[in-house]
Amino acid sequence: MNSITYLKRIFPLRAAIIALAMGLVIGGVASTALPSSAQEPPALLPLLPPLHIVTFQVEAAAAAQYDEALTVLDFEPNAATYERRHDGMAFFSVVDGAVTLRKDAKDTVYTKGQSFRQDPGAYYSIANKTSAKARIITTTLTSPGSAAEANHPDAVRPAILPTIAFFGKATFNSVSARFSHNHAIFEFPPRGGSGAHIHPAGQGIQIVMSGEVRQRLLTGDVLLKPGDVFIDVPNRPVSHENAGSQGQVSVVAYIFAPGPPAALPAVIPGVMPLPAPAAPGAAPAPPAPAISPPRTGDGGLK
Repeated sequence: MNSITYLKRIFPLRAAIIALAMGLVIGGVASTALPSSAQEPPALLPLLPPLHIVTFQVEAAAAAQYDEALTVLDFEPNAATYERRHDGMAFFSVVDGAVTLRKDAKDTVYTKGQSFRQDPGAYYSIANKTSAKARIITTTLTSPGSAAEANHPDAVRPAILPTIAFFGKATFNSVSARFSHNHAIFEFPPRGGSGAHIHPAGQGIQIVMSGEVRQRLLTGDVLLKPGDVFIDVPNRPVSHENAGSQGQVSVVAYIFAPGPPAALPAVIPGVMPLPAPAAPGAAPAPPAPAISPPRTGDGGLK
């Protein structure tokens, strides 16, 4: 695969809200039909400020189909990965703690909120050299059917390996050569939800980390619990809502093509729609609460 250029930026809260999406369940989760109702749909509380969010802008050689793997890895003190490589693109962001990337005999430390990526074929390892636990999000984008990673032939097994806290995988069709790719962790309060919407040019993976999510589709409701994985596809109406009495947290990784809005209102009977975007020339919406951007490193690009 040809080299890929990228940069990182932070979404404002409004964009983060519409960027979050979730859809088709992977695995057997029961669904029930949506009741029809002529009453006004119940109001939904908005999600809370993101617990973590990083966006990479990617420019590849051409449009392609990808297998995406989303993994949340936990590192105990002194835990480390094998020295390894990826056949496709690999993206990393630090959720908690600090990790050390070793590449080309050079060590680079990344702390909470920082992010980096690895080019295809480059060998590297990641270790937690601190006395506290660390957590990272990783995503790989590879050709369908190919292995996401391979260990170096001479790699030595670390004494302590990281553990997989959450994992999900999907195949994405017709990804444009230029796209944005995000890692995010979102929290919905009780009675919170997105409202019915579609993603005209977005697709991604969402994994429930805690709480329960009610995924509302035209075909019915689907209840999701921790570890359940969802695949969102373009132009399918969906609303995701906290189904429990406590805060609900999900980790997501999405791809958006440039141009179309990240999300638009949609119609699902009995569901409040996502607010429509402001018309050109309309008065701006009140400012959203400020979100401090994470610090970012060079990701071994030098």
